[in-house]
Amino acid sequence: MLRRREPPAGPAGRSALAFALEIEGASIDIYAAAEESILQGLLGRAIIARGKLVDLRGEGLGEELWPASVRPAPETRVTGPG
Repeated sequence: MLRRREPPAGPAGRSALAFALEIEGASIDIYAAAEESILQGLLGRAIIARGKLVDLRGEGLGEELWPASVRPAPETRVTGPG
């Protein structure tokens, strides 16, 4: 599920980290410079994202998803017995 997050503040803040992807109890920040309008329309929805997972822990940050494409996930219908 795509959600909004508060990007880090300060001189070294990264305003492009305004979104995060929640997956199975974990959260991955999305680096989306100049793509805010596209992601804004997908907030609160399940998405399919393809891109590169970049590990910046060596620089004192964390893991980030650098998306190449993002689209809404198809809605799944749950059917019960009968």
